[in-house]
Amino acid sequence: MDIGIALVIFAAITAWQGRHLVSSGEAAPAFSLQDLDGVTHRLDELQGRKVLLYFWAPWCGVCKAVTPNVASIAASSGESVAVLPVAMAWQSREEVERTARAHGIEGPVLLGDDALAEAYSIRAYPTLYILDAKGKVRHSSIGYTTWLGLKLRLL
Repeated sequence: MDIGIALVIFAAITAWQGRHLVSSGEAAPAFSLQDLDGVTHRLDELQGRKVLLYFWAPWCGVCKAVTPNVASIAASSGESVAVLPVAMAWQSREEVERTARAHGIEGPVLLGDDALAEAYSIRAYPTLYILDAKGKVRHSSIGYTTWLGLKLRLL
């Protein structure tokens, strides 16, 4: 009984935290961002694939706990899911590079900005969005997410 109550409370808090996020079924806001190597990535280039957008901050402790779960999804999903880690609220490229390297974030790390944070209504880290193959939001969440939670949301 106590576990059930705790789960209901957890679900209610999670829903309240995410109330401002882009709603399920809406088109994900378009973006064009550079990665740490200066290569430009556009969201619309990923049409036809599911996308996991992982918005994180170098100073965020919860992000450091979620990153291995996101990295595992990236490693196990192959071409079926595009995983895009987007660094937010960063002070320097070196800070982002150092944090990404220390926590095993591989592949392109995109550099987000205030306009992107506003477009996706990001007010806390980590924030995750799962997009379908048509570029529509299917799920969004704030805070810690397990590997299994991510995997199930990507089905």
